[in-house]
Amino acid sequence: MGASKHDALGTDSGAVFVFRKQGGAWVETDELLACDGKAGDRFGWQVRISGSTLLTGAIHDDDNGADSGSAYVYDLSTTGCGAARVGSRNAAPNLDVLRASDPVLGEDLVFTIDTQGFAFATVLGVTMPASRRLDNGYWAFIRIDSPIVFRRSFLPGPIATVSIPIPLDPALCGMKTYSQAKLHDSGPGPFALTNSQDLTLGW
Repeated sequence: MGASKHDALGTDSGAVFVFRKQGGAWVETDELLACDGKAGDRFGWQVRISGSTLLTGAIHDDDNGADSGSAYVYDLSTTGCGAARVGSRNAAPNLDVLRASDPVLGEDLVFTIDTQGFAFATVLGVTMPASRRLDNGYWAFIRIDSPIVFRRSFLPGPIATVSIPIPLDPALCGMKTYSQAKLHDSGPGPFALTNSQDLTLGW
């Protein structure tokens, strides 16, 4: 349950409360806070859960400028262990940066969790069709009309559609990692990149 006006880390810093069913009753088992949370971030604005994977955002986080926003991904099956970040961030240990070589502003990528069989997939949608070459030799193919699983292929080989797992990396345990993403004002999905087509995934 998202509580974006919770004041644990300052006024309207936000929090997410996790409840589990125990003995026929719902019991609060976790309170998730952003590792970089501060007043006004509104962490927990929207929450999406698929299996044991939880995705939420802080729409007013200022990490990449005023209200640039952040998205946070958690693995709820391992107590106290957050999974990797999604978004346009610099490379870090155990992370693989899939950065578009020709980013175009205005084509908002939308993050959501696919609940139709890809419980551990990062799924993207976009406000218009896009085909972006990535700096690691991959292409990103995004289509309009509905969110789809991120597609990748080595060039010039055939396109392969695959789900990209959210990693359970011990090096990230306990880290509530984040990215530059923002609430999408209209259209599908809860989060949208607004600064580029960059995509950072744990590998």
